[in-house]
Amino acid sequence: IKASFLGAHAIPTIYKSNPKEYIEKVIYPCIEIVAKEDLAEYIDIFIEKNYFSLEDAHRILDYSDKFGLRPKLHVNQLSNMGALQLGVDRGALSADHLEELTQTEIEYLKNKSTIGTLLPSCSFFIKIPYAPARQMIDNGLPIALASDYNPGSTPSGNMNFVISLACIYQKLLPAE
Repeated sequence: IKASFLGAHAIPTIYKSNPKEYIEKVIYPCIEIVAKEDLAEYIDIFIEKNYFSLEDAHRILDYSDKFGLRPKLHVNQLSNMGALQLGVDRGALSADHLEELTQTEIEYLKNKSTIGTLLPSCSFFIKIPYAPARQMIDNGLPIALASDYNPGSTPSGNMNFVISLACIYQKLLPAE
């Protein structure tokens, strides 16, 4: 089991007008504690409009680099704003979600170490498009499937359900 610190998931209401203050007062001290107490190997950020911007993500990743936390990022779930490229360029282990993915980004992922991790149960529960798994595989990309188990958007960690959704809605074969 490998732990990931996802302190940058949503910005509390009191910091909505100043996410930089939230990052400096909350995220940075948490990163220090996580690293000092060896609580996680990875740093995760939800990079999305109305959540954490590309600028915020750069700031958090620059800080977490000092502590040796490798990125795993939630990107391209609701919009496409260049977050996937940021993750790939920063050596992210995974780019999770990818519901909003273009052929250009699929090409960008080729021969890179970042793995596209698709979360079909998230698409099911919050009724958003599914990531283009079949297109990714047909273009030679490896993918991973995960549940994104989260009581707010994906209240199930059942991997059999995840695999079923991937086969039905993303055209994966059971063997894949």
